[in-house]
Amino acid sequence: MNARNRGHSDRAFLATRRRQGPGGFTLVEMMVVIFVIGLLLTFGVPGVMRMQTNARARATQATVHIIDKAVRMYHGKHGDEYPEDNSTLVQCLTGYRDNDRKEGYGYRLETRGVVYGPWNGTEKIPTRTRGSNPPHFVDSFGYEIDYRTFDTGIEYFKTGKAGGPEYFRRDYWVRSPGPDGVFSDNLQGDELTTTDDITNYFGFEE
Repeated sequence: MNARNRGHSDRAFLATRRRQGPGGFTLVEMMVVIFVIGLLLTFGVPGVMRMQTNARARATQATVHIIDKAVRMYHGKHGDEYPEDNSTLVQCLTGYRDNDRKEGYGYRLETRGVVYGPWNGTEKIPTRTRGSNPPHFVDSFGYEIDYRTFDTGIEYFKTGKAGGPEYFRRDYWVRSPGPDGVFSDNLQGDELTTTDDITNYFGFEE
């Protein structure tokens, strides 16, 4: 076989090998794959994380709304008294406490009296207990929800809602620290500050 025929035979053999089965990646192909993966990581992962954060924020807003309404229901049935503070909130709203003359959620003030609670489905909200401390409600981020009443009964918070009242009155607050896990003051003087707190007086904005 002369050199010309041998060269033609080698090229034909290589062409046949390429058709018959997959070969290794070329450098260009590998660079393209790495580039595509990089794009997915750059734009895909942050987008998914943002969606998860927004979903948890909406779920937390719903939880805050449930607790807020439950506090008002409790207030209406107990002579205009609110749950005292965080240490009693879960027990007051779910009715799950010791020596309350009733098994499970709900409670009686008398042996065969009216059953109070649970209020507005609060028994379904996750809680956390630390050591011997009383349980606290937990938001969708895993942070404890803060509850506080005001002795004066008058507290004002700037809402920032377009076309709405400049200040919003609350006798108490229910709030989550939001995605960052840190409570912040959304009102500095007369200026509204940015916060991701999720409260019953200031809504979460995506």
